[in-house]
Amino acid sequence: MALTKEQINIFKGRIERADDVSDYMQVACILVKAGDKEWSEKVFKKAEKQAEDSDDFMRLAANVYEYLDDINWAEELCKEAEEKAEDYYDLDSIAEIIYEKFGNKEWAKSVYKKAAEKTEDNDQVRNLARDILCNLNDDKWAEELYKQAPLTTKEINKIKDGETNAENEDDAYSLSEIAGKLKRAGQSEWAKEVYKKLELALEKDNDSPSDFCEMANHLIELGETKWAVNVYKKAEDIAQDTTDLKTISESLYKYLKDNEWIKKIINKSEQKAEKFNDYHDVAEAYCSHLGDKESGGRIYSQIEEIINSKKIEAPISYSEELRKLAAGIFENIKDRKWAKRIYKLSEENAESYFDFRDLGTSLDEVFWDLEWAKEVYETAGEKADNSIDKNEIKEKLKEFE
Repeated sequence: MALTKEQINIFKGRIERADDVSDYMQVACILVKAGDKEWSEKVFKKAEKQAEDSDDFMRLAANVYEYLDDINWAEELCKEAEEKAEDYYDLDSIAEIIYEKFGNKEWAKSVYKKAAEKTEDNDQVRNLARDILCNLNDDKWAEELYKQAPLTTKEINKIKDGETNAENEDDAYSLSEIAGKLKRAGQSEWAKEVYKKLELALEKDNDSPSDFCEMANHLIELGETKWAVNVYKKAEDIAQDTTDLKTISESLYKYLKDNEWIKKIINKSEQKAEKFNDYHDVAEAYCSHLGDKESGGRIYSQIEEIINSKKIEAPISYSEELRKLAAGIFENIKDRKWAKRIYKLSEENAESYFDFRDLGTSLDEVFWDLEWAKEVYETAGEKADNSIDKNEIKEKLKEFE
């Protein structure tokens, strides 16, 4: 979709007002969404000229990779970030980007080696070992690092005392904290023993699936997949509503990638949906967890029907629910025409200052229709009845000069 003359002028104004890397990157990313990749590349170049430290180049690399899909340029930016890295944290972050974005384990390994030379305390060494274990699957190297940073006698005694007290009181929160600390310190076997106690404590008095899911997630990281599956099942057994089921679905998606089980959970969630947010969560889960846009679209159609029939009362306003629906359709279904129609309905139903302000923000930052966003912001300004709201809109409209 070609930019209009007014949109071009608005973008030019934003570029002229940009004075740091973040400002330029923000404009560049929006330009990609608006369909002008060529102009976006030029703005990313301006951002690169403003980059000074390792963090600047890291963020640039991540955005260039995500928005321009330019792997070569992103790699060059990562190399710049590596050269400018000053401490362990910089290098650890760079290695993670190299592994996650480029899948280059050898390069990531070389950066992790530099990070190892920059570690200053046991916590940093342990964190590095954990990252190497998770990202590179290098058990031997991770074990060597853990040996360099063993728990002190004082730490061991403190953990033992805490474990005993927590077990006696069935204190699930404290047991979870202790197990997590042991896991981060490379004490896997001891951590597993504490997780066994945690599981018993949760079974005695707990109605929160999120606690079971959190435990199962950690078990996956410890290589205890079979055990984790059983714990996820316990979470499912006590799930009461779509919020509970959403937590389980997200964990299964991130840690197990079991599509059949995920679909089962989402289907359950759909059956339990009662509020607008419930339906939005279901639609988003279909799209993001299963890549099922057809089912996601079906749920979004249901939401539209519910709004039209007013079967469910809107918590704040129907304009807000229509705005959220339009944003969901656009971001998850990628149907601009449908989203635009819903955005228009949101505007028609808007009454308050907040309706118009939030709609303007969504049109600007999600739907990137800058002309329309400006018009809506101007209406919000007319609705504002106090100096704080008026000044807020005044500041927003400066972005459209």
